[in-house]
This record gives sequence, structure tokens and C-alpha cells, in this order.
Amino acid sequence: WWRDQVISEKTINFSSVDKLPESASAEKAYFKSNGFKSWVEVPIIYQGSVIGVLGFSSAVEERLWREDEITLFRVVGQIFASALQRKNTVKALLESERNYREIFNATNDSIFILDIEDGNILDLNQSAIDLFGLHNKDELFDLVYNNTAFASEFKIENLNLQIKKMQKSGPQIFEWLTKK
Repeated sequence: WWRDQVISEKTINFSSVDKLPESASAEKAYFKSNGFKSWVEVPIIYQGSVIGVLGFSSAVEERLWREDEITLFRVVGQIFASALQRKNTVKALLESERNYREIFNATNDSIFILDIEDGNILDLNQSAIDLFGLHNKDELFDLVYNNTAFASEFKIENLNLQIKKMQKSGPQIFEWLTKK
């Protein structure tokens, strides 16, 4: 009985356990044996699906839960649902980032990710750091932007020209000479 009520997204509100229908005999026995006098349960709905229930009971008095209380329970349930969904979304995003990093750093090819608008390096993998014989990304960023990472004719301005060609014509293949 209880499951059917929840699945149909109905709020369950009884001022007395004795007022439960005969089809709820198992629930009635459970509530009586645990000393419940009255009971309310509000389904928590997220994106059109019931993801749980928020329930309150009174062991002190028989009472009918007021509509403003039930509305408050719904709001609290929605807050919980949103927080849980946000937590799950952040978890999935972190897992995706971890997978990306593993693939990104597993290759022996040096990979530079550039901002197509301004040519700034957004990210690079460990192979790119190793190519220059450095310890971390920051060291390489400093060398690139100070124009000391590349041989004299291969300055950052020339790289920006190649980026502009990519913007107009798509992927480009070109040689680049570093000091190492």
C-alpha cells in the first residue's frame, strides 16, 4: 500500500494510525508496534521521478498535519534532492576530469592546448613538460611567454600566425624548433 502511494506521488497524511486503510495492515502493525500516533510522508520528486520520501511522525499525539507544514516538507525535500543531484553531478565531473587527465598524460606525444582566440596555452601534458626538460607547467609557461623556449626564428608571434591559419583553414602541420 505504502509503495503504491509513493509511486503515485501522493502525500500520505494520517491523524491516527487506526485510520489507515485495511490494505495497509502491514504498515498499521509496524507503526503501532513502534508507538507512532500520527504520520505524514511527502514524496521527493526530481525531474518528474520520485527519488525518495520525507516522513515525519508523532509519538506524542494524534494530529492531522497542516497543509503549510506539508508544503514546508516538500520544499525541504526539494532542497535535499537538489543537493544530492549537485553532489552526483560534481562527482561525475571529477571522474570525467580524472579520466581525461589519465588519457591526456598517458601518451608519449607532447600535447599543447591553446586558446584559439589569443594563442595562450591553456594546458599541456607531461610529455610536453618532459620535452623541454622542465619540472612543471609553470616553468614552461614562463619560457614560452618570455620567448626563451624556442629557437630564434620560432617565436610566440609565429605560433600565433599558425593559429590564425588554423582558424581560417582548419588543422595545420608545421615544424617547430625548441631550444632543447
